[in-house]
Amino acid sequence: MTEATENLEPEDEKVMTWVGHLTEARNRLLKVFVFFIAAFLCVYPFSGEVLKYLMLPLAQAMKTAGGAERAIFTGVAEGFIVHLKVSAFSAAVVSFPFMAFQAWRFIAPALYPSEQGFVKPLFFVSPLLFAAGACFVFYLIAPPAFKFLLSFQQLEKDALPVVLEARIAEYLSFMMTL
Repeated sequence: MTEATENLEPEDEKVMTWVGHLTEARNRLLKVFVFFIAAFLCVYPFSGEVLKYLMLPLAQAMKTAGGAERAIFTGVAEGFIVHLKVSAFSAAVVSFPFMAFQAWRFIAPALYPSEQGFVKPLFFVSPLLFAAGACFVFYLIAPPAFKFLLSFQQLEKDALPVVLEARIAEYLSFMMTL
């Protein structure tokens, strides 16, 4: 190998078998899973507060639009399931930087130094971009969206009222897709 091609090789190159790669991937995924479960258990006691915060855009829009200012659940276990979903989503948000770090640690050895220089900042800035996108949706997109969607209520006195009866499970799914 010439000196010019030596500089193009990945740093700390070591040859791994397919089984070695699969074992490494399994170990990283196991670490992510354990971290996610720990985060889930830590955030579950606060799921009610998180849900209350996530409901703010709808609550403010309902207050402005008039009509029923409440959210309902229609299934026996729906309230509990919503708290589990809120906890899982919160745990995913908390775990995202660790997930990105584990992905980086798995991928980095296979990259050339020049590629690492390009990709490394992406792994570290992605959690910030994720948070910025979530804030953008929550504060700038959701309020006018709910104002528009609630404008389809019929609250006239001479007509049968048509009002939103917001189910918390549907609302949570809607917010997560935004």
